[in-house]
Amino acid sequence: MNARLAIFVVTAALVSSPVMAQVHSSAPAKPSLLDRMKAVAHSKTTTTTKVTTHAVTPMNAPQKGQAPRTAKSLDCSKQADAKNIHGKDRKSFMSHCKKA
Repeated sequence: MNARLAIFVVTAALVSSPVMAQVHSSAPAKPSLLDRMKAVAHSKTTTTTKVTTHAVTPMNAPQKGQAPRTAKSLDCSKQADAKNIHGKDRKSFMSHCKKA
């Protein structure tokens, strides 16, 4: 009887040990919401951001390789804007206006 009991105990221990064992995963545990909020708050207070400024140029500023616009051209452009001329008509108007 003692032999049967000993075999039962050993068998039960062997069968249940993998079930009872803690499973180790290779993936790290996901941080809680509170931990993530603390990390964000900490990063905002301790990190500095590099601010880069870009030169803002007006729309009518010449691009690289272009000559600056003349006073006559700017005046003709204002006249075309006032008359609400666009597209091919504007190009024709500008050409005639600059020649005048």
